[in-house]
Amino acid sequence: MKIICRFCHELHTRTMLCSKKYCYEYIFVQFFINVLIDYKPRTFLEFDHFATKKIKDDSLFIESSDPFVIMRKNLVIFTEDYDWL
Repeated sequence: MKIICRFCHELHTRTMLCSKKYCYEYIFVQFFINVLIDYKPRTFLEFDHFATKKIKDDSLFIESSDPFVIMRKNLVIFTEDYDWL
């Protein structure tokens, strides 16, 4: 049975892990948890601000053309998955 991936919007089997989902589950989830621990944001805007600050301060994801767009897309998914707000 194939499902539409919410990360890349393509059809995949349940066991298939697309590169965008892999990036979210194995990189961004831990990154966002670290932001929560380090900065303790209270709103989505603060969360976005602190995550952006951490990327800039630590020079993270420098190989990406625009890491902030990717981070924001994953931040929306993270806040939905974990009912953070």
